[in-house]
Amino acid sequence: MEISVKASSQSVEVLDRYSIFQLVLDEYGLPRLKQARKEFLPLTQDRISLLNEVFSCWQDFDEFLLLRGKHRFIKNKKMWIAVKASKRGNDVYSNRIDKRLGFFSKIRNVLFFKPEDFKTDKKVFSNFLWVTLTYDSKRSSLHQAQLNCQKEFNRWITNLRNKYGKIDVLKFKQAFPDPTGEAYGYPHFHVVLFFADSKFQVFPDLEEKEDGSFSFVYRIQEKDELHNQGNWHSFTDIKALSSIGSCINYCRKYAQNVLSGDSEEARITNSINWLYRSKSFSLSKNFQAHLVEFISSLRISKVQVDLFGNFVSEWIWSFHGLTSKIDSSAWVVELSEDELDNLVNNRGGLGIDEGGS
Repeated sequence: MEISVKASSQSVEVLDRYSIFQLVLDEYGLPRLKQARKEFLPLTQDRISLLNEVFSCWQDFDEFLLLRGKHRFIKNKKMWIAVKASKRGNDVYSNRIDKRLGFFSKIRNVLFFKPEDFKTDKKVFSNFLWVTLTYDSKRSSLHQAQLNCQKEFNRWITNLRNKYGKIDVLKFKQAFPDPTGEAYGYPHFHVVLFFADSKFQVFPDLEEKEDGSFSFVYRIQEKDELHNQGNWHSFTDIKALSSIGSCINYCRKYAQNVLSGDSEEARITNSINWLYRSKSFSLSKNFQAHLVEFISSLRISKVQVDLFGNFVSEWIWSFHGLTSKIDSSAWVVELSEDELDNLVNNRGGLGIDEGGS
């Protein structure tokens, strides 16, 4: 595989995949984020394609966490295992996202409003919004935008809470994927907002899709008011969510298309978030708690719990580094104590990647 890229020391050169891999190798010959940050920061748009290739090399380099386990309740019962490391976009990472957002599937599909509710003598409201915050590329360099966007988001949500009260947040951070656009690589946010103390008047609207077809979406009358209160510096798009189900569909579609897999859209988002150590998504601590009233029932199998009803693992695990010297398609590989010790002591195959997933 060969690609034409702009490199730091030459104007244009052709690099094969092996040469690309060398850009991020540490003293042990392992691909590491620390090396990538030395090579690519501050990031410029002309180097994004090369960063994407470097990220793919790191992502495709399977590594395993080396763990020692001690049984909490059975004396002298031990276990030694290797667990495939989660790396942004890989199969383990995708599984973790599914589990993290899995609580949605246990929530009754509460319907806030339906199309026939919109009548001349009736007002329709919702407290569930889907917001997109774009980033005007004329405001700053790509590097500064990536450094500043989280602080700017924090100010925006604080401004909203100052007026609208309690707001729970599920946030996804994405890089603009179109290489022909001025905002190529710039951040934008997709956000689910659940308002505990406020609601907004909804109206149906026709929206044209990229293929030229039209579909109904729901928007709010207070769009300008909410935009001004948040004081976001660039364009915002706001939609009302008609149900918990519609929220689930939005989130699943986003997670599947942008946070997982090997599409160009997923790769640029994961590579830039990796480089800047940004969270791909975040969930405010009360989001799930405030939706618990919608949960119809949960059937939990019998497990060990503490006095407060929290799950207690049967095993106590200790981490002993990473290794690339395991050839297996399985996510979990059982080891003997000697095998684990040999892997731990072999520094040529062991390293810590502070940029992990």
